[in-house]
Amino acid sequence: MNQNKAIYAGTYGKVSLFSPLVLLTKSKVIKLGLRLSKPVPYELTYSCYNGVNSIKGCGTCATCIERYKAFEENGLDKVGRLISK
Repeated sequence: MNQNKAIYAGTYGKVSLFSPLVLLTKSKVIKLGLRLSKPVPYELTYSCYNGVNSIKGCGTCATCIERYKAFEENGLDKVGRLISK
């Protein structure tokens, strides 16, 4: 049973789970966020398994490395700002 079915059954049909981004890579999620009419302010977000509460994170955990790579693939710097060319 997947999570949505379990949640739906466990709440007697009152709650369901919808996760439209779950199958996208981090790079594709960032690209989608940049295409919105009001782009996501990635420079105000962070992801860090080590709990480093800073814009750059620790820079060494798997999620920080994946985030940096996704930013780079979308023309952003390590904190999510557009790189001027």
